[in-house]
Amino acid sequence: MPADFARRKLREAAFFLAEMRRRDGSPRLDMEEEFGYFLSGFLSAARSVSFVLRKENPARYEGVRDLWLTALDPAMRAFVDVMRDQRNAALKEGTIAAQQEVEQVSPLKAYGKHPISVPIILPWAFAEGATIGVTKYVLDVDSIHCPAVEACQDYLAVLEVLVSRFEPQGGK
Repeated sequence: MPADFARRKLREAAFFLAEMRRRDGSPRLDMEEEFGYFLSGFLSAARSVSFVLRKENPARYEGVRDLWLTALDPAMRAFVDVMRDQRNAALKEGTIAAQQEVEQVSPLKAYGKHPISVPIILPWAFAEGATIGVTKYVLDVDSIHCPAVEACQDYLAVLEVLVSRFEPQGGK
């Protein structure tokens, strides 16, 4: 299949995205560094998709990539460039674009998504108006804060379209 290694890179990026998703919204506020590791891995694997496609399909790559970029709306094209720049900063400068923010939610909502390993009775969790801080990670995309997990999910979906253009009949 013409895009086997590119598909492998998509799966690798999806793995890192799943790990990011597990940490986003967690009541544990000490996972910012871990999240950054997974974001860096995601950005690297996602960026590698086009490198692998170029190596696997040198004769077709430029034309197919240009058609793919042209088909994207201008905002999405700019977003692809921003994600490329985020990867370059992570890889070449060691900077991670994600910032951790803390959102206050009900304890039952926080622990419902991220169950704790040992059941603990939290009587205060049932008090009216009780809240607990949960992590939310954001990326700065053109000076706009956007949820990091959602941004990465959108980027992965756009790359999926690129890879599908290299497969017979446009898809797997």
